[in-house]
Amino acid sequence: IGLGEARNALKDFLKAEGYNPHKAGLKNLASTARLNLILKQNAAMAHAAGEWKRMHDPDAIKVFPYVRYHSRGDSRSRFSHSRLDGKIFHKDDPFLKTHTPPWEFNCRCWLEEITAKEAGRHEEDIQERTPPDQVKVESQSGFSFDPEHVFEEFDLSSIKDAGFREKTELGIKKILGQVQQPGANDVGKLIDGKSSTVGVNMQDSQPYPDDNAHKKLKPVFNAIRKSEDEFIQCITPKGNGKKNQEFIGIYDQNGKPYWVGMGPKGKGAANFPEIPEGCTLIHNHPEGRPFSTQDVKEFVERKMSRMVVSVQHEDGKIGKFTLTKKKTGDTLTVQEIKRRFDNAIGTNNSEFEAWKEALNGTCYEIRDS
Repeated sequence: IGLGEARNALKDFLKAEGYNPHKAGLKNLASTARLNLILKQNAAMAHAAGEWKRMHDPDAIKVFPYVRYHSRGDSRSRFSHSRLDGKIFHKDDPFLKTHTPPWEFNCRCWLEEITAKEAGRHEEDIQERTPPDQVKVESQSGFSFDPEHVFEEFDLSSIKDAGFREKTELGIKKILGQVQQPGANDVGKLIDGKSSTVGVNMQDSQPYPDDNAHKKLKPVFNAIRKSEDEFIQCITPKGNGKKNQEFIGIYDQNGKPYWVGMGPKGKGAANFPEIPEGCTLIHNHPEGRPFSTQDVKEFVERKMSRMVVSVQHEDGKIGKFTLTKKKTGDTLTVQEIKRRFDNAIGTNNSEFEAWKEALNGTCYEIRDS
């Protein structure tokens, strides 16, 4: 995604977490300049980590055992950086653990791989390896990162809010795959302990839970294991009427049942665990509406390949709306899709037609049947 979209997403995230930029003064974390710095620096660090791994492949080291340091050499360059311009380092020099660009905020330097023959032509520029115990951080701000191990460890001690710190740590562990998907017995508690949402991880080997909440889910659990159509035929009438119950089923990218759950209207489809990219998500709308803006947001942000909403018409027949990710067409942000939908809803008599207009020409296609 672009810098602007990433910046807006971070601002929305900070607001949702209760961050008030008006009380931060000069330390406004949500300011455009600060968010640009954070995003650019992290992107540069990620690029450096990728380059480090590539450059230290045994084959790469054999051909290019040295790197030459390059500084921009203009009026914006720091002296501590420009003094390294042209110097040649062994790839295994510990000095590079603290001086691989970007080793300071907004550092624009880079490393060039060179052969031993090229290094020999400039023998006077080859630097002696720095002893590991003499390596030190020299950035003016104290910023440092090790390109070999960046993003592997996280210091969360600066997050003072214990709840937010715990949530951040859990999120990081999920990204790194250190947290297993919730099982049948703990989905409801993990997702929303105050709601009656319950769910079952279909890829969990635990026995089906024997409690009243999950007993109500058992017919749906059995239906999703049979087929997608069987699942839709089961959940749609069950969710209608006074129950106003929403059911949700998730199939992985291979079409295998992944997760199934239920909850009160407005919560059943909103509360579900982390899901694999390219999955299919199916849920019912008791009120008979097509996709909500929240549905589309989840579809785009969670990178699904397909989403189905099932409804029951007044004559009792079951219909469905299908949202599909195509390989062609424009890719839009959630904000842009919502803006287009808001404009379209003013000139259309139905939400479905408004969605068709909003998604026209994009890689997202909506159909009803």
